[in-house]
Amino acid sequence: MQLLRVLLLTSLAQTTAPSAPTIPDSLDFSIIRAIPVQHDGRWMPLDTLARDMVESVTGRIRWQGHDPVAMLLAWTFDSGTWMDQPLIEIRNAELRKALQLPPDQTVFSYNTLLGHPRFRQLMGDLETIRGRRLDPLESKVRDIRERLTWLDTVLAGQAIHLIPHPSDPLGAWTPIELVVGDKAAGDPAKIAWASVGGAFLRGDGPAFAEACERLRSVLAGLPAAYRPSPDLIATELRSNRLHPLGLSWKIMLVGAASGLLALILRKRILDITTIAAMVAGFAVLSYGLWLRWQIAGRIPASNMFESLLFMGWGTGFFAILWVLFVRDRIVPLTASAVSAVSLLLADCLPLDQYIRPIPPVLM
Repeated sequence: MQLLRVLLLTSLAQTTAPSAPTIPDSLDFSIIRAIPVQHDGRWMPLDTLARDMVESVTGRIRWQGHDPVAMLLAWTFDSGTWMDQPLIEIRNAELRKALQLPPDQTVFSYNTLLGHPRFRQLMGDLETIRGRRLDPLESKVRDIRERLTWLDTVLAGQAIHLIPHPSDPLGAWTPIELVVGDKAAGDPAKIAWASVGGAFLRGDGPAFAEACERLRSVLAGLPAAYRPSPDLIATELRSNRLHPLGLSWKIMLVGAASGLLALILRKRILDITTIAAMVAGFAVLSYGLWLRWQIAGRIPASNMFESLLFMGWGTGFFAILWVLFVRDRIVPLTASAVSAVSLLLADCLPLDQYIRPIPPVLM
């Protein structure tokens, strides 16, 4: 990380809390959120990158309700302001005490943490640890450091990799770097990217839409050994927008509640509602898994999150088969409840929900 720069800025920071910057959520991000980028070993729409980055830093996809694309652009184009904005949440009071942070504050800025002597000392100690497991405090410090590293990557303009490799299909894409006095200031990609940033910071809707369209056109005209297909990008955007997992467990939960009432009241309409909700939840989850399969290019069964998805799907599948042959109120009730719980855990627990490449394993 750019520690010297951060420490200098920290030493010059005012003691009063900085005012919150304006985030132009009213802008139309439909064009820029669909622009392909490379991140974490795969290609995706910028929308997915924004969700991943904002959640990695703040712990939630929508920080204070803001569109993650707006947050990513704000951090990228107004990095100096965001260094002093509280973004890193540390809710554990004992951890704050161990780090010698203010006990009545739970969210801290990039500059505050990296300029804090105790935290800097603990980060330095991490580099000397060899041959043993980290203790709980060291693990927490490592986690905070990782979040700061992600934020630093965005603030330094190194997170959004837009320029495709011209000759290697698996080659690394590069970000568009805007540097004052750059001799390549006539580069169309840099001009378009700077126009996007300027219009974004001004909150100028028409200019922003025009700049995004120009950027998309310029990037599409660059030589590229590989680009993800528009259909694949559209599929991932649809998955992000619909969030089938969240919808499916809510439908299953309705089915479980209806099944419980059916078991108590013995009403046929409740039996029908239970089965209908179970089938509907199963259908939504199946669609979500299919979308994920199309995006990843593999069966979505590589980690704990995806295992919970398949647990919910498998329970629903066998319950539907069972209901076709056996009329028993317990089956749809149990299946809906088990599926709803497994999907709820997958959605709410701090599990990595993003599609990651599977590392090769030597046999």
